[in-house]
Amino acid sequence: MKKISSLLLTMPIILGSVATIPYTKVSAATVPSNQETFNLETLNQKTDQAIANGNFEGHLSYLTVYLNVKIGNITGAGLQNKLADPGFAAALAQWQLISQTGAAAMNTFAKKDAEHQKFLSWTMKNTDVMNTYLEGGSPTGNNPVNALEIWNTIWNADADSHQGLYLKLAIATSLAHAEPIKYWTNNKPINPLTRYQHYKSANQNNELLPCFRTYDVWHLRLVVNTWSPEEDLTWARNMINTEHPDLKSQDKIGKSAYLIKYEEYNKDGVSIHAGNDAFYGLGWNLSSIYRFGGVCGNISKFGTQVSQAFGVAAMPVGQPGHCALIWNDNQSSWHLGNDISGWGESNRHDVTVIPWSDNSLKNQVPYMLLFEDAARDSVKLDQSERLRWLAKAISSPAKKSAIYKIATKMLPNNVLVWKDYVSFTLQNPNVTDAMWQELNNSIVSAFANEPRPMMDLLTQIRSHVLNTGDRA
Repeated sequence: MKKISSLLLTMPIILGSVATIPYTKVSAATVPSNQETFNLETLNQKTDQAIANGNFEGHLSYLTVYLNVKIGNITGAGLQNKLADPGFAAALAQWQLISQTGAAAMNTFAKKDAEHQKFLSWTMKNTDVMNTYLEGGSPTGNNPVNALEIWNTIWNADADSHQGLYLKLAIATSLAHAEPIKYWTNNKPINPLTRYQHYKSANQNNELLPCFRTYDVWHLRLVVNTWSPEEDLTWARNMINTEHPDLKSQDKIGKSAYLIKYEEYNKDGVSIHAGNDAFYGLGWNLSSIYRFGGVCGNISKFGTQVSQAFGVAAMPVGQPGHCALIWNDNQSSWHLGNDISGWGESNRHDVTVIPWSDNSLKNQVPYMLLFEDAARDSVKLDQSERLRWLAKAISSPAKKSAIYKIATKMLPNNVLVWKDYVSFTLQNPNVTDAMWQELNNSIVSAFANEPRPMMDLLTQIRSHVLNTGDRA
């Protein structure tokens, strides 16, 4: 008779509420036994099986049980050791990749053809690659698998995209265009492969500013999501190079917005508010704005597109009755240009994305500064993110809470950890008044100089926080 693993006998005690974890239907066939040596070779074999069979539900169950069993006692040093263990790190990255994308969507993806399977095998057997993808933020839109489709296309089209800068560029393009973006000038969809190839070529020809080659995935996303057609990006670089070379630097490129004359009516008396087609004529482009002017929206968007043409992260931002812009003017710094109302009244513009913010438009721009501040310590940022993934994979409420606390202390201004910690706490029926008060105080301490994220977090727990004055 086949010996039954003691892990299977103790699994309900160890995992408790494992059935509540997304996509974690556990079966004996997928559970790692205590007689099975779990290492990268074993994980790679399991990964190949999942890809060949198109069964990522089963693979996620396997990973979930493994992470829960191997986590051990929760201490800061212990977690650091776990993250440094190659097998554990690979399992965690795979768990997050499948959870973020959706097991069913990955099943369909893997079953398409051999090219899709080859791409998945390469990705899922390379922990650094998975981490680079996962730490680049969530894909835009509501179908995360779209990002994998775009990445697969680029990966199969260009071997240079398998490492280094062009790996990051491919990932950034995939994440930024998962929700299709349309050209600003003609409303036609942008081809992500064309966008990737444009920036790769521009970099190879030394047409971009040096910061482009130093960017992480998040910053590259804020370059490749430009709304301008590729020919307009080329025109913008030529215009600056020949007519305004004094603006060709990271700290000054956003000031190209001020090259545009403020014009509300064209020579025929047509208002800019009638639309760009009516004001400039059909077939308008960046050159049209440069020649004929515009109001705040086109002024700020012109500066944004020119910045992005040179490989500098930038975006338009909304203000009350106004449109401004921000661009990455120096390392870890952003400049607010064409400004009226300041950072506190700056909102996310439609069809843009801000790291760590939600999809609402109101007052999300300060999260850009918060992200930059946290990214100054990239090692702690990466580790705190991986602890955030781990906390989601662990079923024990006590261990979840302990991991979140360690992650928040590791990098107190990683607001994504706090968001998940608050969400978990709100779902935990066993939180005491003292625990709510402790959470409240910890948030206030962590974000004492960041009122926007502080209030976004505190608002969620406000009704749970003990008010001794009211209860006296």
